[in-house]
Amino acid sequence: MSRTLSALVAGLILIGVIAAQDYRPEPVSISKNVLKAYDRFHDRTTVMLKSFPVTATIGKEHYLLSMTAGFMFDSKMPSKKPESILLYFTEAVWSTMAAAESLEDARPVIAGEHLYLSGQAEVIVLFDGERIKLPHGDEPMDFNGGIEAGQSSIIAVPLAEYRRMAQSQKLEILIGDMVVAPYMKKTSQRLIEMAAFAESIRIGK
Repeated sequence: MSRTLSALVAGLILIGVIAAQDYRPEPVSISKNVLKAYDRFHDRTTVMLKSFPVTATIGKEHYLLSMTAGFMFDSKMPSKKPESILLYFTEAVWSTMAAAESLEDARPVIAGEHLYLSGQAEVIVLFDGERIKLPHGDEPMDFNGGIEAGQSSIIAVPLAEYRRMAQSQKLEILIGDMVVAPYMKKTSQRLIEMAAFAESIRIGK
């Protein structure tokens, strides 16, 4: 084999390795806010909300986070309904201007670069006066066909509690010493869409 041909083959192999390392399934819309992506290499499907901005507070500081929700199952068709929905928070890549239309209050916020989201912090949720403690999720998800920058926190919410949270008028989530309070007039519709899809799953025989 000539040097030129050998170099070409090596180059193609290298390109293939790089492409494989960067591989992720392309999501498709199944409703206004819900996306689904099937990973044929791992034979796994991820169902997720399009991410949206929310504000979080630590003391007097206001931070901008990216929030989404979803669940995963093996193969193209689920063998059972999900037991829980994962809420996913990550440091925002949003600009304050781009996020303004989705936020209740356009007060100044700090981008998430200096915000540490711990996967071990205590999680307490308040919705319409009811208080529940929730565990962290242990499965990172590749939401929206791309990798969000920065630290992340994943919360596992049982499906029944998730539906009630989605329908609540007021929702506050304490993660360590950080409080996330989504604007429910704009967030509820998204969360309910995810609950409706999860509950509509029909298991074939």
